[in-house]
Amino acid sequence: MSILEYNSSSNNTIYLIEGHLNYEYGIHQLVMKDYIDFILSEDYYDILYYEGSTTNLIGYLISKICEDIKINFLYIITDDIESKYKIQLESRKYTEVISSDTDNEENINNFLDRYNSKKMIDISMYNHEYLMLFENKIQNDKYLNSISPDMVWIADNIGIITYILLRLWANTKFGIVFVDEDINIEDEDDITKYPKPCKLTEQPIILPPFLCNEYTDAKIWPAVISHSTDHDYVFISSRSLEAFQSFTKESF
Repeated sequence: MSILEYNSSSNNTIYLIEGHLNYEYGIHQLVMKDYIDFILSEDYYDILYYEGSTTNLIGYLISKICEDIKINFLYIITDDIESKYKIQLESRKYTEVISSDTDNEENINNFLDRYNSKKMIDISMYNHEYLMLFENKIQNDKYLNSISPDMVWIADNIGIITYILLRLWANTKFGIVFVDEDINIEDEDDITKYPKPCKLTEQPIILPPFLCNEYTDAKIWPAVISHSTDHDYVFISSRSLEAFQSFTKESF
């Protein structure tokens, strides 16, 4: 990770915490391989599946890991974006992409029958082991431990990053946009929730002047423009989808 200084149009100094730095698939790449290795060490599974949006890079990350370890992966897409990345994913040998528009149980059963599968498991990031792995990485990051911010702005998709940062910086206040749904986070006195500027599958009209995920991280920027003060921090967890496309187009 790294921390960059950015001077905003209001002459405030904003610090960007680049949680995605050097991670092709965003910050969850920190622990996802270790988490999958843990799951497979606990029991036998011949298929992994994940249900989520194409607006973040988690499904792509799991797909890449499954390709590397040669295990079948079912990616159930929950949004209606006609994503160019879906085509890339479908070209992978061990990945199958289906939509959640139809009955998920029927889709999963058909998938199991087709692959003669004996056992499959959902890759859920709300698992205790995943949270422990993630928190351990964050707690031991030298850059994050070198600062004690008064205010951090973050757009969060599933609430995990917010939960861990709250535990890292107990005296920090947070400005948060939950881009998918409102997540129940404790310690409400330290959190100000702001409305998301648009739907999950849309990009905000006002994009930040730095690269980040246009569907997730970028949605904190309207709140930052309106409410931030000098020396606030903005946490970036995922790279731009366009940058991701350019970076990975040869690896699919």
